[in-house]
Amino acid sequence: MQPTSPVAVVGLDALGRELLERLRDGGLPAEALVTHAEAIRLGPWLDERGTTQVVGGPPWTYELSHMRLEAMGVLVLAGSDESVNVDAALASRRMVPDLPVLVRLDDPALCAFIERSVQGVEVFSTVTSAAPAAVALAEQLLAENPGRSGVMRLLLHIARDVVSKPSDFFLAALTALMLIVLPTAWYFSAVLDLSFFDAVYFVWVTILGVGYGDIHLRDASSAAKLVGMVVMLLGAAFSAAMVGLIADALLTRRLGTLLLRVSVRMNDHVVVVGAGAVGAVAAELLHKKGRRVVVIEANPDLHNVAVLRSAGVPVIIGDATVDETLTNASAFNAGVVLALSNRDAVNLHVGLRLTSGEEAVPTVARIGSPEIARHVEASCRFIAISPTSTTVDRLLERVVALRAERIAAKVAQAQHAATMTAKSGA
Repeated sequence: MQPTSPVAVVGLDALGRELLERLRDGGLPAEALVTHAEAIRLGPWLDERGTTQVVGGPPWTYELSHMRLEAMGVLVLAGSDESVNVDAALASRRMVPDLPVLVRLDDPALCAFIERSVQGVEVFSTVTSAAPAAVALAEQLLAENPGRSGVMRLLLHIARDVVSKPSDFFLAALTALMLIVLPTAWYFSAVLDLSFFDAVYFVWVTILGVGYGDIHLRDASSAAKLVGMVVMLLGAAFSAAMVGLIADALLTRRLGTLLLRVSVRMNDHVVVVGAGAVGAVAAELLHKKGRRVVVIEANPDLHNVAVLRSAGVPVIIGDATVDETLTNASAFNAGVVLALSNRDAVNLHVGLRLTSGEEAVPTVARIGSPEIARHVEASCRFIAISPTSTTVDRLLERVVALRAERIAAKVAQAQHAATMTAKSGA
């Protein structure tokens, strides 16, 4: 008779509950280790799904020793407390060395340590599941929306950055240039008997200091030469002002990238909202793929901010629910926006804001609740991904595969034992 080999699940937060739900839908037997509080709160829910309950508490060593672990197909440690998960994983390996164990760990260093030092234990993480899924969606959306041509990008840049929002200093410099060129061009057109356009040309080369060609002041009156000298002086001042303007823009961008809020001007790039665990990993993956990435993060002291900037990824410090912050990241002109912050409200706001216009920006929003994610998928214009559902999808594949391998191994052992018994009886 084939063993039932139920799946043992420890940890009944959103991830553990959805895993039990999916196991039931797949017709796989399951047992749950629950705390006394979980037994009171979730007992009826577990009973409806035919899930056997073992009541206890962390570190679960006693409960695991009385759970018939050798009869289990897979042990899944799905709780959010990493230290409890590691403790239970080590205890289960000591009790039943050949039992497949899947343990939830989000800390990269701890993941590497467990995978390296404990045989037969596989690590899974909401971060390593959600970030690649978000990147895959971004790549798909970018492929479906190849973006604008280079000429269109240039026109959009001029329209948005120069015409719509010119700086006060730029306007002052442009006004000063016109006040220098137009009156002196009119003066020289009369004194030197030039057309107005030739006079503008003469004043222009004087201001820029490129030297005189066919038009010069050698034979002009002293008054004309004096005016020319004044124009040269004003031109030198204007050139210095323009150099200062360019230097200020470059330094502001560089220092802003390192210390302050910064504004970037891009088109068809990827904007990642949130530099937390999921957002930072997604941004790094996209950056390594050669994608232009900009990150928005509200907390300037977050460790990942410095990590991303050191990797060459611009990070905008600001509130993503404010249009100014989205504009600073050129989010309205992005190829894809990934709203991956730890707050569902922020991600929902970004998704709704960027898809509210006629030309919606392709947006993927991280939504913690699977129910809300499904509702967003059905009623909104952006894509919602649930780290919980994404993790369970990948986790369920491993559970089914490992359980099948364990059942096959048990059947083979039973057949071998029966064969040996038959031979010894003969």
